[in-house]
Amino acid sequence: MKVIPNEYHVQELRQQAKDQLKQEKYSNQKVLDYFEEHCTLVDQIDATRTYNVSEEERSAFINMTPLLFNVDSSLIDWNQVKQITVGSTILVGQIK
Repeated sequence: MKVIPNEYHVQELRQQAKDQLKQEKYSNQKVLDYFEEHCTLVDQIDATRTYNVSEEERSAFINMTPLLFNVDSSLIDWNQVKQITVGSTILVGQIK
């Protein structure tokens, strides 16, 4: 079993920081391909939910998200972000 972020994960933060990101869209295809090289995919489950966040929670997400490690957060107005999506895909596999 492996849990990977999907294209919806922190999409609100990605949208706000898009001018400073190398890739505006996220793809987990490389991870999925690697998983399928080593395992037979038995099931793939979407686990995505959008949460209302406080200013403190939003700040915590901004500081802990690897997506933003090379972004100058001081140049971005984060005040518009009132919700954050946590998007995951759960891969269930059997070793080949």
